[in-house]
Amino acid sequence: EAQLADIIIARWEHIPGLKDLEILKEDEEYIGREYDTKEIGRIDLLCKNKENNNYVVIELKRGRETDKVVGQVLRYIGWVNKNLAKDKQDTKGLIITYEDDPKLKYALEPLKDLVQLKFYKISITIN
Repeated sequence: EAQLADIIIARWEHIPGLKDLEILKEDEEYIGREYDTKEIGRIDLLCKNKENNNYVVIELKRGRETDKVVGQVLRYIGWVNKNLAKDKQDTKGLIITYEDDPKLKYALEPLKDLVQLKFYKISITIN
């Protein structure tokens, strides 16, 4: 997942849905990558929405995943809400995975306003 994060960060401005986000920074250093909560695990990418300053938790998954990732993202959202979010700040989730998984889609159905699902596809062209 670290390599996937490298690729996504390198192409950040070209990925639909990510242009409005920025990875959390402190003193020009990305602190939102592998953000260590010191309590419940590491958040793959912790971002803020440039327009409304709300937090976005991004969880990256390689290969086919089951609905267990939903609990992980919800745990991170809860932690951010309790520990980082200020008055009127909201926290959303985004799961980025490779393959379509019906279990994951069904698990996210009641959470569609809270957690989004996106798929990645990587291709290499050598000329």
